[in-house]
Amino acid sequence: MKPFTGYIFLALAITCGIAANSFAKISDGFSKLTPTIACLLLMTVTMFSLAKAMSVLPVAFSYSTYSGLTVAGVVLFGMLKYNQVPNFYGIIGIALIITGVIFRSVEVFWFTSSHPSSLPEPNGALCTSCHITTRWMTLPILSDQQAPSE
Repeated sequence: MKPFTGYIFLALAITCGIAANSFAKISDGFSKLTPTIACLLLMTVTMFSLAKAMSVLPVAFSYSTYSGLTVAGVVLFGMLKYNQVPNFYGIIGIALIITGVIFRSVEVFWFTSSHPSSLPEPNGALCTSCHITTRWMTLPILSDQQAPSE
């Protein structure tokens, strides 16, 4: 499977996760049959899609993006449908979650697409192509194809 397909599965997981959480609220503690069934089916699709996305994309990127954007989406759903506006600290928390997802995405794209070598030098070596000390960056998750040779 290609990485683009992983992003499609990740978007599907986020969308179904938001919908499943919305149906969990509507089901009134799983006491209403139709929203309960919809919630369970959507959670099944969510986990299937997330697992498929993780087979191509790094696990930390996939799960952090899924969880962060799902939380932000559920908060937005609560604001629109139930008029549950978060307080000042809630808004800061959601902003920090979204900022964390953005930073995590930048790190993944930095090492997998734009960096000449997806394996930075250890112990704070200076990258000769981008002139950035790599000790301040975390190492990417290695797949079987990227395992370093000794």
